[in-house]
Amino acid sequence: MIAPWRQALRRVPRWRLWVFAALLAASSLTDGVGLILLVPLLSAMSGAEFHNAVASRLVDGIAATGLPLTPAVVLGLFVGAVALRSAIQYGRDLQGLRLQHDVVDRFRGDCIRHLNRADWRWLTRQKHSDYMSLVMTDVNRIGNGLHSGMTLVTSLSAAVAYLVAAAVVSPSMAALTAVAGGVGFAAMRGIRARAHQLGGQQLEANRAMTADVQHSVSGLKTLKALSTDDRHIERLIASISRVRAGQLKLGRITSLTTASQQIIGAVLISGYVLIGWSYLQVPLAALVALTFFFSRLMPLFASAQQMLHRVINAEPPLAAVLDFLEQSAAHAEAAPAQMAARWNVAQSIGLQDVGLRYEERSPPALAGIDLTLPAGSTTAIIGPSGAGKSTLADVLMGLIEPDAGHLLIDGVRVRGEMRVRWRQSVAYVPQEVFLFDDTIRANLLWGNPAATTEALLEALDKAAAGFVRNLPNGLDTVVGANGMRLSGGERQRLTIARALLARPSLLIMDEATSALDPANELAIRDALRRLHGDLIIVLIGHRLATLEHADQVIELNAGRIARMGSWSELRGAELTS
Repeated sequence: MIAPWRQALRRVPRWRLWVFAALLAASSLTDGVGLILLVPLLSAMSGAEFHNAVASRLVDGIAATGLPLTPAVVLGLFVGAVALRSAIQYGRDLQGLRLQHDVVDRFRGDCIRHLNRADWRWLTRQKHSDYMSLVMTDVNRIGNGLHSGMTLVTSLSAAVAYLVAAAVVSPSMAALTAVAGGVGFAAMRGIRARAHQLGGQQLEANRAMTADVQHSVSGLKTLKALSTDDRHIERLIASISRVRAGQLKLGRITSLTTASQQIIGAVLISGYVLIGWSYLQVPLAALVALTFFFSRLMPLFASAQQMLHRVINAEPPLAAVLDFLEQSAAHAEAAPAQMAARWNVAQSIGLQDVGLRYEERSPPALAGIDLTLPAGSTTAIIGPSGAGKSTLADVLMGLIEPDAGHLLIDGVRVRGEMRVRWRQSVAYVPQEVFLFDDTIRANLLWGNPAATTEALLEALDKAAAGFVRNLPNGLDTVVGANGMRLSGGERQRLTIARALLARPSLLIMDEATSALDPANELAIRDALRRLHGDLIIVLIGHRLATLEHADQVIELNAGRIARMGSWSELRGAELTS
């Protein structure tokens, strides 16, 4: 159990851990001194003599300061010790909170960095909703578990202070308490195992709920159009109920444990008083102090057990996050030592005998692909669904390294860290556009943060997105979540303009016009005609009739090139067949 949490704490500066440990020790020490002061105070008030080496040394130390050993002075020192302990506790709790947030923030940042740096082929085999659950829910549960762990350590530290104080007054009574605590801890073993099991069930329930929420948001329009929103709401509520049921089960276990320990504690305290008074002849002042110690110890034991359950419950998400970091690091792309200048294509982009196969599929996604994309040319790639078009685009943009063959830029083989460098010069426009709920200006600046207003307007004109000039707020128009306030064609043209601001050498449009009406499709085709000759353009689509301005058309089928030629040649063959 300790090893995963040790890995979690390695993510924070060591000095912060030492500060927390020092404040924890100081808090326990001041608490112990304050408690021991109760013994001479009670002895003085009762008029009884109580001989104890530690208490005597404490009294001698007070006398050495010149202070009279009166109840008022002892009470004042007791209050002072409590005040000092409270100040230390404040610093300890604040430091613990910083530790918790530091671990959570570092875990979350590491997950996002590993996610963005992982190899694309590995990422495609993972569930995207699991990433969301990992970064948001699982990391938060780690933070809660860490907080419970620090509370556990704090409770145990205070318990040790009480036991030490009790041992100073009566070693036999303190030993009896320690044995009873150990027996109680051993008796809770089954409950701790149940807490761990519930942690694993909550992990799966949270991931299922995140997936359902993601689907309900991304598919909201489709669900409403199909009139199935009520069914989906019921499914989402059922997922939420499963998560809540797991939380309630853990709460039930911890509450039952606390209630049981309180009852047992009351019985034990009564037994201690009876044993101490009747059999061990403990003096009254010491017995009253011991009763106070033990009455404070029992809630600490209950709190420690409760916090331990929560720490154990947080182990499955911690293991899942650590496993993700390990797996994603093992599948990380080779990062270049430094990002070089942009890669401008002077001659051509080529694929030489490229082959690629996915693990979960038996037929190859690509096989024996040979093609050349001359500088300034436009190439259309067509074919049925599953023909390998998008996989070919992934290879061209350097997202995936082929299993066989090579990607060549001006005759230079692109592999390893060079793929990351090459992607700086590639722009990709998918069918489903990605826009922030922000202004048009802010969305465009993601293509080039240093772009001026004139550069933004020029890119919009090249992308046939001059409609922005006619909007009431122009570039400062807010587009809504993922551009929902714009039409599909307007969103596509904005993403083309954003891509052009990055000054790419290769522009890939993957099914970018397949869902558009004829007018918007015509506008985008006009934009592509204006860009012809400025950069290499790859158009991926189903329909041959929309790609007549391409210099060459490549038809894929089952991962292989079925036909290749000009638009007129393939069009003529299609008409005569």
